[in-house]
Amino acid sequence: MLPAVIAYEPELVLVSAGYDAHGADPLATLQLSTATYAAVASRVRALCAEAGSGSVWVLEGGYDLEALGESVAATLRGLVNGDGDPTPG
Repeated sequence: MLPAVIAYEPELVLVSAGYDAHGADPLATLQLSTATYAAVASRVRALCAEAGSGSVWVLEGGYDLEALGESVAATLRGLVNGDGDPTPG
C-alpha cells in the first residue's frame, strides 16, 4: 500500500477511529484488542512519515467505555511513540 500512498502524494490521511470492533464491545464481531489499535496507529504514523503526509484522526465510537478509553489512550501512544506498545511509559 505504501507505494500507492506515496504515488498519490496526499497532504493528509484521514482516519475514522472507531473502537466498536474491540473484543469487549457488545456489538463487536471482529474482537480486536487494545494492542491492535496501538499497532494500527503506529503503522499509520510510519506510513504518513514515509509519504510526507500528516494525519487527522476523528473519534467515531465504541460502546464499552473501559475498552474505549484504553484503546484511545493506546492509539495516542502509538501515534506519539510509534512503537505500537499499548502500555504507558
